[in-house]
Amino acid sequence: LLAPNNVRPLAVGSPLCEMSTSSREKKPQDVVLEEKMRLVGLRVPARKCGLLMGKLRSEKFILHIKRIKPVVDAPSNSSEIAKDDNKEPSGSHIVAAAATRQNKSASEKIILLDSKITALDLKEMDSATRDFCLSNGAIPVFHTLLLDKEKHMSLAETLKRILPKGIPIITSFESVGHIVHLNLLDQQMPFKVQIGEAILKKLPNVKTVVVKTGKITDRFRVFPMEVIAGKKDLETEVKEHGCRFRLDYGKVYWNSRLQTEHARIVRMLHRDDIVCDMFCGIGPFAVPAGMKGVKVYANDLNPESFKWLKENVRLNKVSHRVECFNLDGREFVKDITKRIMATEQQLYNVVTMNLPAIAIEFLDVFKDLYPPTFTKDQMPRIHCYCFARGET
Repeated sequence: LLAPNNVRPLAVGSPLCEMSTSSREKKPQDVVLEEKMRLVGLRVPARKCGLLMGKLRSEKFILHIKRIKPVVDAPSNSSEIAKDDNKEPSGSHIVAAAATRQNKSASEKIILLDSKITALDLKEMDSATRDFCLSNGAIPVFHTLLLDKEKHMSLAETLKRILPKGIPIITSFESVGHIVHLNLLDQQMPFKVQIGEAILKKLPNVKTVVVKTGKITDRFRVFPMEVIAGKKDLETEVKEHGCRFRLDYGKVYWNSRLQTEHARIVRMLHRDDIVCDMFCGIGPFAVPAGMKGVKVYANDLNPESFKWLKENVRLNKVSHRVECFNLDGREFVKDITKRIMATEQQLYNVVTMNLPAIAIEFLDVFKDLYPPTFTKDQMPRIHCYCFARGET
């Protein structure tokens, strides 16, 4: 049964709990369970609800199940007196243990009690708390709580339920706007659709789920992917450190896990710095730097990245600080350096090279690029990223 640590599991077949499934044989990923919990509650005037809740919560008599509210509206037709504690209420989920309170249900609530309270005489409750409740107008009643397992389970609990035994559940994923990106293990791939649908149900802001289907091989750093659930809409918007970024996730490179590094570099910059961003993507370095007041020359070879870079520069109102280019990295550095030198403008003093797979191969462009009269202090500071294999 689905029950938190502080709620006792109820035995199947007991008068307080029933579980039902379809009689047909089901595959593990199709199993749906419904649980009925017959609880004791206190029917109270709405104006007294807060007072009684405070007392009951302090004594740990309140029902505590994740995503279940312990207070419900009292129905208008709950006038039947409970004569048989094992008899299921008919017509209504509530069986009153006292006289009818006609025309008052709109202003009444039912406080659901912990499952350790099993009788209408509240014998499991200490006398002081029981007397406090009764003196404030509380009337013990039975309430049948229907637990939709799928609705009230967490994502992890749902995946454990739908995946066959021995198949590990996913432990992490990347969110990009309305898109969730998964890296599935080989043994998880046959169940990718079920996993994707579970994510859509459990995460209401997610509209599309994609799975990586191979390694990044193209020169634009875009990985192959497949939409396994939801809308086939990969144009989305994300927010990072006060900036808005629009992108087509299927055509450009974006990694939300790099936001800490993006912020670290931007924090290092001063308003009088000038940045040369050789492989800028859609602008995660360039745009926040521009918003800080820094001049940026931003370049990316991918035409789609260039398109969204310009959009994000416009969107974040930094067009006067960020100049966009769609060139090969070497060609870009040579051209921009030559142009700056010819116009005697201030040269860039910071270079970012965020292309880990091959960025180090572009370092040769800086050899003999600057006049021999340049001192060490005039040379730019270069942030070159590469992959490194850690020791195990």
